[in-house]
Amino acid sequence: RTSVFLSPPAVEATMPADDTEVGKSFLRNPLSDKPFTEGMVPGIGPAGAAKLLDKHQINSPQQLMGYFLLLNRDPEGFLAFLASKDIQAKYAKIILEAMQAKSEQHCTDDAHDMKNPVKNAPAGTTKVAASFHSQPLSAKKLLPGVVPGLGEVSIKRVERKIRSKMGEGARPPPGTPTAVQLMGLYL
Repeated sequence: RTSVFLSPPAVEATMPADDTEVGKSFLRNPLSDKPFTEGMVPGIGPAGAAKLLDKHQINSPQQLMGYFLLLNRDPEGFLAFLASKDIQAKYAKIILEAMQAKSEQHCTDDAHDMKNPVKNAPAGTTKVAASFHSQPLSAKKLLPGVVPGLGEVSIKRVERKIRSKMGEGARPPPGTPTAVQLMGLYL
């Protein structure tokens, strides 16, 4: 699979709480779909990996990022999720900071700019596709005309899928669904 999260970042980001080789490697390299091993994600060692797999079937950096994005990058929700998996608070904070820094490479809290269409889009590319590919993923409510092929009916289906994926009792963040959450479903 290809995604913006699977390709190296265009800019070097930093994680203040984990400025280690593991942190630098995590930010610099594509997210792996391989099972967690020591040193893949800051704050996740063998015990943390086992807890994530046992209680939520998350076994790779891609899947963990997917859940973080499904929560629309909500720090409190993600920390609560990690706490529910018995991840110690000090490690949860490191994991959260890693997920935030990695996601900032490709996501924004700003709305998708639909007012300034891309000029000189490649032949055969729609304005919607060109606009979507030229901007970071937005954490604001998804509207028709932002993601190629997603209209009102499809957006409602995506919202139901997000609710289903989050599980019993989980409340999706306000503004669901978003392009960020759509990527979370993908991962």
